[in-house]
Amino acid sequence: MIGVNKIDMNRSEKAKWIGEVKPKNSGDHVIDPEKLSAPFGGNKSLSRFFCSGCGNMVEINNPTVKHLVAVMNLRTMPNVTGKYFQVGSCPNCGTSSTGGPFFTGVSLRDLPAVSGQ
Repeated sequence: MIGVNKIDMNRSEKAKWIGEVKPKNSGDHVIDPEKLSAPFGGNKSLSRFFCSGCGNMVEINNPTVKHLVAVMNLRTMPNVTGKYFQVGSCPNCGTSSTGGPFFTGVSLRDLPAVSGQ
């Protein structure tokens, strides 16, 4: 773009200058079953999480799956094929003033049926 200087800063540096705006965690977002059941875009993606707080849906890899399983206090790694994680808050909308986890209300659920499949 003409007249715009690209400033390469990480998120914390940007927040020092302009503050940080997080989406409101209203808690009433609803899953789009087609998007949730779509093929993964990343070759290391194992599952997705959907945040009912802010509506964020993200493909996740093995380390994130392990983190969510730990948040759920499960002793063994479940099979996540055909499943997704639903969370009440995520790093996109959650706040952690104590440095604790951003993920709350984590559950592992079956993918919803998509019409036409």
